Amino acid sequence: MEGIDLVLTPALSENPAPLDSLTYAACGSDLDRWVERGYRFAPFAVPANLAGQPSAVLPISLTDTGLPVAVQITDRPDGDALVLRVSNALEDAIGWAGLGLI
Repeated sequence: MEGIDLVLTPALSENPAPLDSLTYAACGSDLDRWVERGYRFAPFAVPANLAGQPSAVLPISLTDTGLPVAVQITDRPDGDALVLRVSNALEDAIGWAGLGLI
């Protein structure tokens, strides 16, 4: 992260999946399959979590079917304040009401 202020990535690597398909039970109680499936859908969250990097996920748009599309904002381990300031600015600029989520 040297020389980089923030990393912006999609929150998910593909369109949101139906909620019931991501449950532990939907994966046949197979923990390895459940973890693999979660990693496939949210590959950018795992490295940030393992590295102890603060991140925030905010909806920024909607799919054609009305499901939220989100961005993940990540900074270096001591960058909590910047992540929160940028998240706040993004939320003010887009607004939950503008997405039709409230």
